[in-house]
Amino acid sequence: GTRDGRARLSATCLFDDCVEHCGPQAASTYAPQLLQGVVESLNDPESDAELIQAAVYGLAQISRNAPNALSARLGQDLLMKIYNLCSNTSKSEADDSALFEN
Repeated sequence: GTRDGRARLSATCLFDDCVEHCGPQAASTYAPQLLQGVVESLNDPESDAELIQAAVYGLAQISRNAPNALSARLGQDLLMKIYNLCSNTSKSEADDSALFEN
């Protein structure tokens, strides 16, 4: 993947929309690519709040529209990461407020 944060955000949002809005076939087709980006974004300490928000939203769309793309183990690991992010972030921090919007 690229290290360009804006490109990563744009790609994540594009895949989020494909999985959410383009029907079951598109969701099944594009969920693995989105899931890879979600994992990378949540594991990368350089990811900003906007990218993390898009990644979390993408994970929600995978769970709703292509749940077979997500293994139970990976789902548990990602949920723990999200829990830790939210637990360690103050809602009053302006830079991180996007994490709590969805």
